[in-house]
Order: sequence, then structure tokens, then C-alpha cells
Amino acid sequence: MVHTDEELVLAYYIDRTIMQRGNDSLYHHFLKACQTLGIPNAKLSIDKMIVCDYIIANYDRHYRNFGALRNTVTLEWEGIAPLYDSRSSLWATLPTSMIGSSYKSKPFNSLPEEQLELVEDLSWLDVTKLKEFDKEVEDILNRNPLMDESRVQAIVQQVHLRIEKISMLKKRIYDIKK
Repeated sequence: MVHTDEELVLAYYIDRTIMQRGNDSLYHHFLKACQTLGIPNAKLSIDKMIVCDYIIANYDRHYRNFGALRNTVTLEWEGIAPLYDSRSSLWATLPTSMIGSSYKSKPFNSLPEEQLELVEDLSWLDVTKLKEFDKEVEDILNRNPLMDESRVQAIVQQVHLRIEKISMLKKRIYDIKK
């Protein structure tokens, strides 16, 4: 992910470069910090992260699990780093009977649906590309000999439902902007 002339600066340090005002949400504060530092395309990248984490039910995207890349020679910001450390997703620590139950999301809102609502523009999202994603998840999970079919199907169903919610959110945003 990082080349020899790049460094990863954790979101934790980016967030603390400016003081948070009392009326700023965590999301808007972080985006202001990115803007102040000159990190390009931060909002788009963060919105993509939120959507991805929602689809896979990632409950561990804290400020040390994402960040931005900076050139170590020029100190120019290259952008938000590609997503990494998504192992706490797809209800990894829950029993099968609890797949789909609520969990606390991070980093901007503890309720996954409310965190997803922070994304105000989904024009970048081609929902047709997500059409078979649940099947890809199923194929990958079926390769694990320790995962039983009922667990695989419960996860696949939840991923499918989340993609539908995002599709509906995109349609709602589009309808509002008309």
C-alpha cells in the first residue's frame, strides 16, 4: 500500500490538527481537518469508506484503521489511503443467530444507518456493479471449510439487504435533488 517515498498518516493525527468546534459532527470535523491540510478528494474517499463499511458491516473502522498517504520527499498529500484492516466485518465475532443484528459502527456515528446518512452524494456509485457482490461474498465464504451453510446464507442475505438499502438511499438522494 505504501511505496518507499510514502507514509501513512493515521486519521487519529489528521483529526487532531485542528480544534473541534462544539457544533461540528465528528465527520465534518474530520473533513475540515483534511481540507485544512490539503488532502485531495477526502470527502469522496471517506464517503466511499462509509458505504463500503456499511455493506460489509465493518464495526472497527476507528481513527487508527484509516488515514492518508503523504509523499515523504515533498510532503504533498496524495489522498486518503486505500481501505485496510476490514477483518472485523461480516459479523465475524457474532454467532450465526445474531447475524444482521445491530452493531456499533465507527468512526463518525455509532449507529450504522446514521453514519451512512452522512453520505449526501452517491452520484459516484454505480449500483449495477454491486448487483452480484452478494454472490461473490457467498463464493468466497463457501471456500472456508469451517463455515457452515446457514452462516454463509445469513451473511449473504444481510449483504444483499445492505446493498438494497444503499440503492434506495441513492434513489432518495437523487429524488431530493430533482
